[in-house]
Formats: sequence, structure tokens, C-alpha cells
Amino acid sequence: MAGGPRAPAPAPKARFSTKWLAAHRRRLKFSAGDYALLLGVCGHSVYLWERGEAKPRQEQVARFHAIRGLKRREALARLEILRVAAAARKPAARGGRRRGGRGVEGKAGGGRDNQLVWLPAPVPATRDRGPTRPCRKERAKIDNLAQDES
Repeated sequence: MAGGPRAPAPAPKARFSTKWLAAHRRRLKFSAGDYALLLGVCGHSVYLWERGEAKPRQEQVARFHAIRGLKRREALARLEILRVAAAARKPAARGGRRRGGRGVEGKAGGGRDNQLVWLPAPVPATRDRGPTRPCRKERAKIDNLAQDES
């Protein structure tokens, strides 16, 4: 045959089944969040995939096939390693919300390797009720200051 070497044939597409995903997660006795950590996605994605409301991308389906044969003990060991690694990456500030979005450089995720930014927890909105009377302690402080000035 004349001609150069042939390009390798593309790998067959890995298939995905919502029933298989739900059955495997049940077999491992994992929550959606734990199973998602094992796959490297968020827990809500796993929930939507199981319900058939969303489809995983091909790279995520490849991850399913990589963990397909895991037994519970192996999966728990991997999950513990992933939790330790996630705890090491977690920022020191706690109690806040995470936000991605556009950062200083204008790139998605802030341009810092797509790290999430920890923000303080939002303050609940209150209705403006106009000027309020000072409480008993504040009135005592005001009275003491007025006496000191006179």
C-alpha cells in the first residue's frame, strides 16, 4: 500500500447510564457529595445526572469508567485522600461564601488557577425603621458622658 502511516483510530465513546450511576453510588453507600468528590465534580451535578436532567461531558464519563470497578473499601480510601488534599487547599478564612467570576485580570475565576474566592457571609437585609431609641446601656453611657462634660 502506498501512503504514509495511518492515524490511530479514535477511541470508542464511553457510554453513560443514569441507572448505572445510581446503582454504583448506592452500592458504595456514598452521598451525592462524596461520590462527586470521587469524580471531581460538584454534588448537584451527580444529583442531576441520576435524575436524567443533565448529561455529563465525555471527560466526566471517562472518570466514571475509571472508578467503575472500585469496591467500597478502595473508594473510601481514595475519598479520604481526596478529603485531606481538599482540606490542604482550603483557604484559612471560614464561614463565608465561595464566589467565582471575573477577577482582576478579567479572566474567569480571577486568573489565579480558577481558585474560588472566600467572601464573608452576607448580612441579612433589614427593613429601615427610621431612628431608634438607644437601649438602656447606651442611655447610661450617654448620661455618664453628659455628666462628665458638665
